[in-house]
Amino acid sequence: MPFVMAYLTFPTAEDAERIVEALLEARIIACANLFPIDSRYRWRGAIERARETAAIVKTVPERWDELCAEVARLHEYEVPCIVRLEGAATAAFGAWVCRETQP
Repeated sequence: MPFVMAYLTFPTAEDAERIVEALLEARIIACANLFPIDSRYRWRGAIERARETAAIVKTVPERWDELCAEVARLHEYEVPCIVRLEGAATAAFGAWVCRETQP
């Protein structure tokens, strides 16, 4: 069963939790996995280092645009990391994701 995973990064665990909770409350995502990361990236001509929190969230393709809009609205980064990963799941897990993301 097709579903979508999004890889998201946040400046703090608190920001990740706040935004993930909003996505869960709105039923835009079915679940999320959060973990601390040590990031390196180019930003405005310089190489940056940061401790961040990443999340992998699961949803259905039909909710992708909502997910992007809500993360962008709530996120403090000028350019938040929102990466779409296509996935396939077992019938049971896919059905659960579908049920949990129904408005």
